[in-house]
Amino acid sequence: MVHGVDDMQIEYGVDTDGDTSADQYVTANNVGNWGQVVSVRVSLLMATPPSAGRLSANPQTYTYNGTTPTTATDRRVRHVYSSTVNVR
Repeated sequence: MVHGVDDMQIEYGVDTDGDTSADQYVTANNVGNWGQVVSVRVSLLMATPPSAGRLSANPQTYTYNGTTPTTATDRRVRHVYSSTVNVR
């Protein structure tokens, strides 16, 4: 839907001890009690389009969403953007 988005992940902050602060972030299928969700984290992996001419001189290594470092072979420049919002 949006040009340049390589990946999008949504995780939910779950408060397991009742202090209204997220103790862990999990995917939707791992939320045990939706009443304990206190925040939502959205992460985007963005890449320059190949036609933009903004290629890295060398293959770029990046870490996305806690994964092991990945080395892209296409030399496109990538950035990770993440935002967390509290749920009322």
